[in-house]
Amino acid sequence: MSEKGLPGRLGEQEFSALMAVLMTAASYGITVLMGPVEVQVGPLQTTFVAPPWYLASVGLPFGLLLAQALIEFRRYGLGWRGLQTTFGLVLVGIFGSIRWAVPLPVSGHGLIVSYFLATELSEKRPGRSWHLAIGSLILLQAAYFKLLLWHDPSSLLVGIGLGLLAWGIERTVVMVRVARGLK
Repeated sequence: MSEKGLPGRLGEQEFSALMAVLMTAASYGITVLMGPVEVQVGPLQTTFVAPPWYLASVGLPFGLLLAQALIEFRRYGLGWRGLQTTFGLVLVGIFGSIRWAVPLPVSGHGLIVSYFLATELSEKRPGRSWHLAIGSLILLQAAYFKLLLWHDPSSLLVGIGLGLLAWGIERTVVMVRVARGLK
């Protein structure tokens, strides 16, 4: 598939940037409509009001992951290569929902951004340095909130751990499929 084969004849980089902006704008709009969002922090379940821009910032890497899933699906169809990023996003969603079923402090930012950064570093696609910069900045922002403002290292570390676990499971499935010669 050519670089120009995406909707509206956008290249992959432009399509990814557009999806990142749209997901961030949608996230911001939803958080503004919801009003002040209280986040539970740490094992003592202290609550703080999170600013909408903080909550919306995770839309950038999520939008880039969603764009990559759509690009891969369009390029490879329903085979494994076409659904690989989608599989990873489903794992991230499952791990993110753990916080509603088990009293485990999980940072959504840590989860999504660590999966995003691990995926970007392992895929080594050309022109992705701006993806790494975005992911790194958002992880630094989350660390600032979690560590310095909210004194909540546990949720950040659990989120990062679950994001890396999701990436590791996806990589294991990839390696098994490659070893078996499956597409």
